[in-house]
Amino acid sequence: MPGPVIAVRGARQNNLAGFDVEIPREQLVVITGVSGSGKSSLAFDTLFREGQRRFLETLSAYARQFLGRMEKPAVDHVEGLAPAIAVDQHSVQRGPRSTVGTLTEILDYLRVLYARAGTAHCPQHDLPLAGQTPESVVQQIREAFAGEQVLVLAPLVRDRKGEFRALFDELRKKGFVRARIDGAVVRLEEAPELERYKRHRIELVVDRLQVGEATVGRLREAVGGALAESKGDVIVSAGAREQAWSTLRSCPECGAEAPELEPRLFSPNSPHGACPDCEGLGEVRAPSLHKLVRDASLSIRDGALAVTRAKGGALSFPRADFKFLARVAKAHDFDLDTPWNKLGKEAKRVVLHGSGDERFQDNFQWSGEKYQGAVKWERRFEGVLPSLEKAWRSPSRRGLVERYLDYQPCKACGGSRLNEHARHVRLGKLPIAQLLAVPASDVPALLGAIELAPRARAIARELLVEVLRRVAFLEQVGLGHLALGRAAQTLSGGEAQRIRLAAQLGSGLQGILYVLDEPSIGLHPADHDKLLAALFALRDAGNSVVVVEHDEATLRAADWIVDIGPGAGRDGGKLIGSGSVDAIAKLDSPTGRFLRGEIRFPAPERRRAGNGKALVVRGARGHNLRGIDARFPLGTLTVVCGVSGSGKSTLVDATLRRALERHLGLEAADAQPHERLDGAAHVDELVVIDAAPIGRTPRSNPATYADAFGPIRDLFAQLPESKMRGWEPGRFSFNVAGGRCETCQGAGAQYVELQFLAPVTVPCDECGGHRFHQDTLAAKWAGKSIADVLAMTVAEALAFFADHPKIARPLQALSDVGLDYLTLGQPSTTISGGEAQRVKLAKYLQKSPRGHALFLLDEPTTGLHAADVAKLVAALQRLVDAGHTVVVIEHNLELVECADHVLELGPGAGAAGGALIHAGTPEELAARADSPTGRALAELARSRTRQRRASGHAPRTNGRAHASASSGASALRDSITLRGARTHNLQAI
Repeated sequence: MPGPVIAVRGARQNNLAGFDVEIPREQLVVITGVSGSGKSSLAFDTLFREGQRRFLETLSAYARQFLGRMEKPAVDHVEGLAPAIAVDQHSVQRGPRSTVGTLTEILDYLRVLYARAGTAHCPQHDLPLAGQTPESVVQQIREAFAGEQVLVLAPLVRDRKGEFRALFDELRKKGFVRARIDGAVVRLEEAPELERYKRHRIELVVDRLQVGEATVGRLREAVGGALAESKGDVIVSAGAREQAWSTLRSCPECGAEAPELEPRLFSPNSPHGACPDCEGLGEVRAPSLHKLVRDASLSIRDGALAVTRAKGGALSFPRADFKFLARVAKAHDFDLDTPWNKLGKEAKRVVLHGSGDERFQDNFQWSGEKYQGAVKWERRFEGVLPSLEKAWRSPSRRGLVERYLDYQPCKACGGSRLNEHARHVRLGKLPIAQLLAVPASDVPALLGAIELAPRARAIARELLVEVLRRVAFLEQVGLGHLALGRAAQTLSGGEAQRIRLAAQLGSGLQGILYVLDEPSIGLHPADHDKLLAALFALRDAGNSVVVVEHDEATLRAADWIVDIGPGAGRDGGKLIGSGSVDAIAKLDSPTGRFLRGEIRFPAPERRRAGNGKALVVRGARGHNLRGIDARFPLGTLTVVCGVSGSGKSTLVDATLRRALERHLGLEAADAQPHERLDGAAHVDELVVIDAAPIGRTPRSNPATYADAFGPIRDLFAQLPESKMRGWEPGRFSFNVAGGRCETCQGAGAQYVELQFLAPVTVPCDECGGHRFHQDTLAAKWAGKSIADVLAMTVAEALAFFADHPKIARPLQALSDVGLDYLTLGQPSTTISGGEAQRVKLAKYLQKSPRGHALFLLDEPTTGLHAADVAKLVAALQRLVDAGHTVVVIEHNLELVECADHVLELGPGAGAAGGALIHAGTPEELAARADSPTGRALAELARSRTRQRRASGHAPRTNGRAHASASSGASALRDSITLRGARTHNLQAI
């Protein structure tokens, strides 16, 4: 192995078997192996943790107390480490205020750009706001009113309520004689009594003169006085014609002023820039019509609206019985017995938005032992929506209406998050809100079309370079379809990781160890070249790039591969091989067999046509979808594919899923716009298998979720010793007091805080990490305690409980989806998203859903080695063979090949996508040259006829990539270059 290396000695972290390995520096190194083999243990828990720990130890004790502290990994020694940066799927801040623009720091540059080179406009009149010098105001008055008799006025009060007696007294003391009050010029000593609660306009008359050469000095003095009294504004009036000027940023039409243009004005996280209605979030809680209309086929009287009281006869919001509501309905020509879906627009408007100022008779009767009576009065009908909004604003009633509300784009700012002043600042003719709303790939064209004045162009030049450079990095990692204003919490794990990768490309750092976790997740094969180019750019800048990856294209492009295995969990953790792709392809390992094309994926013998029925989404037009009709044949495995950002999730998750949930009567968010969903009556159950955690505490585990732990506890409760002591199954649960260890409350570990050192997790002294009380552990079945059973892997437990079908069935399902290596008691907090998806799938494999079930999965191959993908595909085929329907969003070509039916969206991302470009079999798709997925499938087929695919990366000399052809490139690799340094006394060196 030529060149410098990172030498790891005695790696024992997690399941690593104490091996030694040398990893070449300044190379693209892929660590691979089956799921659970120990890849992340080597890459993140050893290399990254040790690299970051050593860097933090160089800081002072004072500085370290404010920083996160890291434990030393279980390794004898690591040599050749550089400062480390981890770019994984969980390291992006997902708060509601984080966006693509903030994560990439593009918004920071845009804020400065608009503050320094932007022009404020009046929100009401759309006129540019600009400050002027007093002399320029005088010159303009001379030009506009030459030879005319004018009044020079100082505006003091603009549309404010009050009597303003003190103001008039103060002006008289200053020696002023007249003022224009509400349009009429009067003497101050004769000023009228103003109504306190009416809005008034007061303008001080500073001088009356004829504009000409002889009065230039007097005009200059009058303008100066007016500007001083009004703090920057002056009005010149000549009869019916008048004009306003300002030395501040103000509108020449209405005089409205704008705050000073500064970067914080363009930050939704600052009170100076945030929209006051949504407080900078871009969305507000508002009543949802879908949640309000419980059943559109019912009438109002029969309970069509969810705000109908449980006992009927009245609405809860607003409080109105049906007798009163009948009077409202009669006045507007509808009745309460007409089904909601047959009511006219006007009738629905009245019910939802109210009757306006129109009043109707209402009455109330009461009857008691002592008093009876009735009262009548007239009142307005407020309407359902205003009533709910009023209740939401009341802290004491908010909980009553939350179920009827949903997050909706803020109407005030249109989802831009900014206040009206920030929204009306333009760079050329381009407001910042428009720039944040378009795909990042459109930003260069918009900025390139801007026409700026010479001074503004000089200010903007360097800022524009930085913005465009960072946008180019976003496009380079396949994220050009994302808008800069896109909320971070709506990004997938793969998108979030590639955004961080783009930010690192923009940082220009050298000599760093970058550790990445499957950056190809969610990336279409057509975009792999862009991702690889980004990784090569990091490498060629003099960084070491270590990637945990299963993707074949990345494996073949790598400079070096480290293969961990051969199995998972206790069967893994060994170094199978370390070398070039050619060397790894010769190994007898899952990775070697995959590279040689020996792993087979279980495609159906014949493509299933389905059961003759189908789910059809008509006219889907959410986000970038172009009003498409998408047909999902029932009784098939259907894969929805397409380049990143083509609209797959919008179609399947935001339209099909939500519409079907509504049909089945489930709680769901509003579906994206579409005409209708046909065929929903043929589906009896919807099963969504996503990557959300199976539990949020260390006490939840795979055995509990997969329904295996219950039968195990029942088995232990049947032991003679258990019966003698009267122990129920709950005795063997670490969630219930009695049988568990109370010192650690069933966690098996305790956390110890150490000053200036990382908090450490140590086994519980009382139970030794076994979680249970010693008496509980004394009960044994076939020589194993309950703690021993929880420490077993799925494979070990399956053999141990082979004669107990209730236990073996869920364990077999876990094994079928490739989770043999998980221990039964493994905390759910340590299970990855891909593993969580397969645990959920296993739960459904062992039972028979009622009727016909539709299974929806979003990229289930995430984190899976090719050997594990084959197991997953076999499990999905089993569901279809049982008569159900499986719809999968996926880029993995092996899974696409195994589908019965394929829908491809595209052809591009964002505005260039959203069309249905293919619906048919994988063979038909592979024959299409106009399809990105079709081309990738055809190339995959061709590659299988070759021993290996061309590497496709830059040529190497002595294990290092050549720098670019330019003569200065190699110099940049070996030096730190500063240009134009001007700090303190440096003279732009």
